[in-house]
Amino acid sequence: MADEFAKLMSEPIQMMKKGKLRTVSVLEAFLQKTTEAALKGDAAARKDVIKLLGLMTSVSEAATPEITSEEEAQLIARFLARERRSGGGWDA
Repeated sequence: MADEFAKLMSEPIQMMKKGKLRTVSVLEAFLQKTTEAALKGDAAARKDVIKLLGLMTSVSEAATPEITSEEEAQLIARFLARERRSGGGWDA
């Protein structure tokens, strides 16, 4: 399952950034949109960003990340729910 997830996260998609269409990975788009939501005051997105920052610190200090596949799935589910509530789309 981890291989399939990694493949999905690396797939290219197009999104608008600063008025220009860019091709980025699903993961980059996910991180961008979650960060934008956090900056706009979305408390759940803010918690997700803080958790991801903690993960980055953990990964840089250790060989294995401390986030589980279940936690990754929960982060993505919350992201998708926020996107549906806000009207969706990838335009940043």
